[in-house]
Amino acid sequence: MYSLNDVIFVQATLADFAPPTLPRIPTLVIYCIKEIERRGLHEVGLYRISGHERLVKELKEKLIRGKTLPSLNKVEDINVITGVLKDFLRNLPEPLLTFRLNKVFMEAAEVQDDGNSLALLYQAISELPQPNRDTLACLMIHLHKVSKSLDTKMDVNNLARVFGPTLVGHAIPDPDPMTILHDTSRQPRVVERLLSIPGSYWSRFAHPDNEGMETAQHTDTPNQKVSILGPVTTPEQQMMSKTPSSSSLSQRVMQTLSSATIFGSKSKATSASNRQGNFFASPQLK
Repeated sequence: MYSLNDVIFVQATLADFAPPTLPRIPTLVIYCIKEIERRGLHEVGLYRISGHERLVKELKEKLIRGKTLPSLNKVEDINVITGVLKDFLRNLPEPLLTFRLNKVFMEAAEVQDDGNSLALLYQAISELPQPNRDTLACLMIHLHKVSKSLDTKMDVNNLARVFGPTLVGHAIPDPDPMTILHDTSRQPRVVERLLSIPGSYWSRFAHPDNEGMETAQHTDTPNQKVSILGPVTTPEQQMMSKTPSSSSLSQRVMQTLSSATIFGSKSKATSASNRQGNFFASPQLK
């Protein structure tokens, strides 16, 4: 018997949760970051302090299972929202930097010469799947802002310790205790190096051409489970239809996010007619 979370995380790539249009960043990530930047950049220990576990779980359930979009401005504790974002990234079947490139990032971060280290990192970043690269860029731009806010007392070193295990992870799904111990000391260094890369570089990937996120028209399929990440089908439903349809929730969320400017300066928007499709793509089930 599958639970909804089992269904959502069947696939092993971030691409299953990313829109088909650029930038390929899961909407849950954008939605949480927007609210965190709106009212969290003066909170001491942002991302370091954990939100109440039960509240984090409940909010994540609403985002994943809900047929309506929860208002994050009604969530009193900003640490609950940061908890949801961290939990989403941490529970992906594969780390954001991927299993394949894990050692490449680790070794690049340990090169003593800054120039050579960055050159190797740039090469590794270029080899990431596009949704991973775009999402990483979005997070780096966001974490730059957090580190520059003196009120949070979360400098690059503190943020690297928090996000190292989540973003870098390990080279294999089930590492042994010695590997975990060894990697734990190396993971923060990777994030430190990534945060040393200028925001102008990350903006090339994270800045959406379609920042307006104009609304595309979608229709619902009767009796289909819907989440903020898109329509969720069961394995049985997937056998009958390989292409899940979109939900009207997509339209409402895009309208909510239409004023997002978390990526930097605006660029010319592309017409909505060029962006038809399910912005909140859910996993394609096997």
